[in-house]
Amino acid sequence: KFIILYRDPHKMAVSLYSYLFSNGHENIKSFEDAILLSGNRDRKKNIPNSCLVPFYLDYLNSCSLYKHTNNLLNYIDKENLMVIKNTELSNSHLIKRNIENFMGIDFEGDFTIKKINETRKVRNKFIHNIFMSTWAFKRQYFNKINFGLSSIYFSLFLNKKNLDFDKMWSSNELRQIYNLINDDYKKFEILINDN
Repeated sequence: KFIILYRDPHKMAVSLYSYLFSNGHENIKSFEDAILLSGNRDRKKNIPNSCLVPFYLDYLNSCSLYKHTNNLLNYIDKENLMVIKNTELSNSHLIKRNIENFMGIDFEGDFTIKKINETRKVRNKFIHNIFMSTWAFKRQYFNKINFGLSSIYFSLFLNKKNLDFDKMWSSNELRQIYNLINDDYKKFEILINDN
């Protein structure tokens, strides 16, 4: 049995970009430029050395709920799939009961769902660039040694306030990509709600 926990794919794309950029896996400095490169990146161009999974840099593919869910349904029956939208998590008792019923098990103990990962926004690009070049060096040559730089960096130079997701999609080019993601999202909703 599989449980898919998903969020609005428009917010997912912005959040994925922010996560990859703040952790040195993305080297394009604006969300707009990065998502416009989706599908046009290869191993030799616009891929930072520190990027462990270049697949994620194809934001349109990474955030395609329809594509990935449809692919999963080629291997499993739909009755073995439970889909939960992240906005439903506020009702943890109902979610717990639904998961218990779906899995045929009883959870014991606390089932409180807490928000633990907020989108990060770089506050100081100069410091960020210095840190990321150091981070790439560290990952390349000292992959198994943890210097604790990341926790120091994130506590000092990242603003953990949520980004304005709607503002991120304001340009005409991004509105076209927004609509592509929206079409995929509609197909996903039809797929999961189709009996």
